[in-house]
Formats: sequence, C-alpha cells, structure tokens
Amino acid sequence: MITRLIFVENKFDSINYSANCYTKIKLSRISPLVEIEENKHLDQVVINELAISIDILCEKAGEIDEGSAPIQQFRGEFDGLRTLQYDKEMDTNKWLHWCLELLIVGSLDSEVQYEISPGNQKNMGLYFRVRKKIEGIFVVVLEILLDRVSIDEESMDIMGDLYEKWQSELKYKVKVKRLEQENVRLRRDFDESEKSKELFVETNQKIRRNVEQVFIPVLNEQKQVIRDLKKQLGQLPDLNFSSIHRRQLINYQEPNKEVEFEFDENKRDEYRREIEKVSPRKKRAKKETSHADDNSTDKDSDNDDDEPQWKRRKERLSGSSDETQADTE
Repeated sequence: MITRLIFVENKFDSINYSANCYTKIKLSRISPLVEIEENKHLDQVVINELAISIDILCEKAGEIDEGSAPIQQFRGEFDGLRTLQYDKEMDTNKWLHWCLELLIVGSLDSEVQYEISPGNQKNMGLYFRVRKKIEGIFVVVLEILLDRVSIDEESMDIMGDLYEKWQSELKYKVKVKRLEQENVRLRRDFDESEKSKELFVETNQKIRRNVEQVFIPVLNEQKQVIRDLKKQLGQLPDLNFSSIHRRQLINYQEPNKEVEFEFDENKRDEYRREIEKVSPRKKRAKKETSHADDNSTDKDSDNDDDEPQWKRRKERLSGSSDETQADTE
C-alpha cells in the first residue's frame, strides 16, 4: 500500500472548519512487483489494479463541545469513470490514465489545485476535486464523493504528528511569499529607476544640443552686433591687463591657441608702461638701482646712529692706528 499526504483547500465550510485540511490518499491492490515513484509514467496494467481511497481530516474551528472530537473525518473511494469529469472528445482510457497519474504522482505545482467543495443541485454532497489548468482555466478533471465517518485512532495520530510540521511549513510559505512580493517590488523600483536614468540622459543630451545649436550661436551673434555698434560709434575695446597681473592665461578656454591682439600705434607708450610694471627683469633692475641709491645716501649722512656698525668699527680702528703711528714718529 502506498500513502500520499497533501493539504487540500477547504471550500465547503470555512466557519466550522480550518482553511486547510489534511488529505490522505491510499493506494492498494497493487502487484508487489510494481513500484510507483513520483512523476513516473503509470502503465495501464497498473491502473487496472489500483484501488484508491481518500481520507480527509478537517480540524474543527471555534468552540468544541465536550466529548466531541476536534477532528472531522471524511472518506471517499475512486469509482472508475463515474469519478471523472472527462472531455467527450478524448479517448476515455487516455483520460482515465491521465487523471490517475495526476492524482497519484502529480506534482503540487501552480497548474494543479486540490480542494474540498460542495456539489451542485444535481449532485448533492461533499466532493474531493482535482483541478488542472487547461488553456488558462482551471477545469475539474476528477471528483470523488465524500462521506462523513467517525475518526479513527490512526487518523488522530496522523493529525498530531503532522500538525506542528504543517504549521512550520505554512510559516515558511508565508515568509517565502512575502519575500517574493518584496522581490517583485524591488524589481519594479529598479525598472523605474532605470527609466528615470534613461530620461535624465535623454534630457541632458537635449539640453546640451540646445546650448550648442541655439544658445551659443545666439550669444556669439549678439556679441558681434555689440562689437559692430561700438565700431560704428568709434569706441575702442577695453584692454584688460588683470589676467597679466594675475599671471593667468588670457585665453584660458584654449591655452594652446594663439591670442589675437589688435595693436594700436597711438598706445605704444601705454603698452610699454604696462610691460615695465609686470616685467620681472625691469623690476629687478629697478630694485638694484634703488638699493644703490640707498647706500650712497648712507655714506653722505652725518648721523652716526644711521651708519652701519661695521663702518663705525672700521673708522675707530683706522683712527687708533693713525695715533699710534704719530707717537712713534
């Protein structure tokens, strides 16, 4: 016997029972030589030997009457073709084979749903249903009628053993779902930031094009108009020597380009005076001349206090030597 345990969504009574129910699928009457593994293709011979029973264990919600069990059990059995909701255009045996594979070894993926839900007006009762996503729509491919039965000791043991594990798995599933949502949000924010970056680059390029193609030509045109007006009025351009005094390049935007200078013959003397003010050689020569004039002034001065100490010491020494020579004679 093979037993498969899954969790099934409660869609029949969300008030009196918990949202998820334990479902135990038992397979019996299988040849001992046949082994069924998960996601393994089932042979038709194996399907003919299968006897499938479904046990649903639902935990009661709210207050529980004294003496009553906290678990309600439902049971149903696979009943051949009457259990299937198959497509009339498909071969019956193929449809049966496919649905049994889905029930027994099918993966719990996003395209398969297991649920417990009530029947309709035609088929009253409670059903275990398997839905498969086909062309974007979840279609019921298998349903098994369930009967209410008394809970047995084995089922109680299963509930006790799996309840904590199920709660732990549910907590991790909620955490994983929250992380997936956060990842989607971060991805969306990243895409928005990429769009903002592209918009910024595009806007910056547009501004640069406007400056190069519109603003600079208009500015140069206005400058040329101003120069033409000054020329018509007889006003000469102002000569700014501040860049020379600060030892900066005149054409600081293009340092390797020669600077055009309009020479005015009438201002030759003015040019010379400006050059003498800033020429290092002229400054050095002027400083040496000034220092020589200061020394000549010191020699002619009668104030001994203004004379240097070495000069007074030399005069005292020469005076004492003259007196010694006179005494000797």
